[in-house]
Amino acid sequence: MTVRQDPEKKNAHLLAERIAELKSEISMIDPYLLAERTGTIFTETPEGSRFHFQFWWRQVSMDYPGLILFDSASGKAPGAAQQALVLYYYRTADGTEIDNRWISFSELPEGRFYTQAFHSYTGQEIAKVYGHDQELFEKAAVAVGGERIDFADSASAFTILPRVKLAAALWLGDEDFPASAQILFNAAAHHYLPTDACAIAGSMLTRLLIEAKKG
Repeated sequence: MTVRQDPEKKNAHLLAERIAELKSEISMIDPYLLAERTGTIFTETPEGSRFHFQFWWRQVSMDYPGLILFDSASGKAPGAAQQALVLYYYRTADGTEIDNRWISFSELPEGRFYTQAFHSYTGQEIAKVYGHDQELFEKAAVAVGGERIDFADSASAFTILPRVKLAAALWLGDEDFPASAQILFNAAAHHYLPTDACAIAGSMLTRLLIEAKKG
């Protein structure tokens, strides 16, 4: 696992190799079993076979057996990091029932060894931008599909894949205490993404929240 630095910035060549490996592994699994494990819909038509599901706040499809993700409305394919995240999901998903418990990155398998690095490019960055502006943080969360949850001074949950949820929690700063923020995961996340892919998801959510401030 390599999450010492922001995993979204992984070398493009290495990411392409990993994507190819994941596709090869997924192709050996029955597509209907994949759909059952991932909570997605698989259809076969004369035009081709596809999986259908929600990724972040958008409806997407993934062709089969090519396993290329694309936006259902525009037909555009997202970048390599997002393609890889979905492939990790399909490769890892085991159908475990999910619940509403939240855990920190340190509670994921091997996560405690990389918590400091993960926090440096997620929670710390969110706190820098929104640590003294709860209203702006909440507007940004809504803009990228978040739903308010009762936690911290302000927190929102995000369904990034049918059985994977993340939350962004903010504790406001004042003259005595600095602001802080944290990315959390639903407790069953490791049944659907390996820890390094959870790091990718956390990095993506952080970037989306910060970019939402720019409008």
